[in-house]
Amino acid sequence: MATIERRNPVYDAVPPVPAQTPAPMATTQTTTAGPVRYVWAAARIAVGWVFLWAFLDKLFGWG
Repeated sequence: MATIERRNPVYDAVPPVPAQTPAPMATTQTTTAGPVRYVWAAARIAVGWVFLWAFLDKLFGWG
């Protein structure tokens, strides 16, 4: 079965869009962002160590 595609001039006519520059976003860093990142990093390492220890314990039978 074959289909015939025809171009529709109504849908092909796209109005020009004026160039818009996005407004610059204000970035502010709070004073607690630094310590909170270190706490989350330490928690992430601790949780990773727990799962690594469980794997190694099962692998080598360290008890």
